[in-house]
Amino acid sequence: MIQYQENLKPTIQIDNNLSNIKDYSNYTCSILIGRNYLSYALSNKENSIIYLLKHYYFEDKVIGKNDFNEILSDPVFKNVNNVKIAIDTLKSTLVPKILYAKEHIQDYYQFVHELNDEESLFTQEINQDKISIYSLKKSTVGFLGSIYKNVTFYDASSCILNNYPSLTAGDNSYTAFIIIKDDCASLSFYLKKDLILHKILADVSITDITYHIANFIEVQKISKDKMSIQLFGESIRVPIVYNELIQYFPSVKYGNRIGNLQYPETLFDQPTHYFFNLFSLVTCA
Repeated sequence: MIQYQENLKPTIQIDNNLSNIKDYSNYTCSILIGRNYLSYALSNKENSIIYLLKHYYFEDKVIGKNDFNEILSDPVFKNVNNVKIAIDTLKSTLVPKILYAKEHIQDYYQFVHELNDEESLFTQEINQDKISIYSLKKSTVGFLGSIYKNVTFYDASSCILNNYPSLTAGDNSYTAFIIIKDDCASLSFYLKKDLILHKILADVSITDITYHIANFIEVQKISKDKMSIQLFGESIRVPIVYNELIQYFPSVKYGNRIGNLQYPETLFDQPTHYFFNLFSLVTCA
């Protein structure tokens, strides 16, 4: 294991027998980046075993280039052969694969969002039947790409959609999955294992989240008893949202971890709804 002096301390750090790893080249580093946080995990090349997790939370501060340079100076990043980076973006749209044509990618995107000059478009396949089209800032992609030549970029909210179907409630017709971050939230509604609606809300309040769930129930003309709600995220807002939702909806719970990953033993000291987005990135092909 390579030792180095770490000046910027992670908010949460979890590892498992890292001292036994002599060569990082056969491992994958998955990095999740948001406005005020950065998390990363080290996994085997089959993406089935988690060896290391670090989570940096900057509270009200927007993560900056100096923070990136400090965090990414970890020798882990210099020695792995595969790096996956997912970035929170509020600008994405889903297209059924059967209707998708590569030459119309910009048309699909601009039907929903404005594409700015400083943005580039990317695509990501979801569950073999949907294509996510999303934009990232050229400067961010260029900066991170200059550090890692072997990097693949992903959309943070798209990765989670690959794992939700296995978590749908068997005794409820509908399931709402909500990932809550300090500055945004993603809401994904399923009927059995089929995605009905996926949206990302910026600067969303707790009342807004309650409204969007209630509005979905109203539009679908279903009983609240038919809806199961699962919450994910490391934000301090998650338990506040939970306490609000249980006043109005009968089935609200914290979500579980992805079942087909092996985790460090010390991870089980953390709440089950933590790091679902990061582990979804790990499992993204």
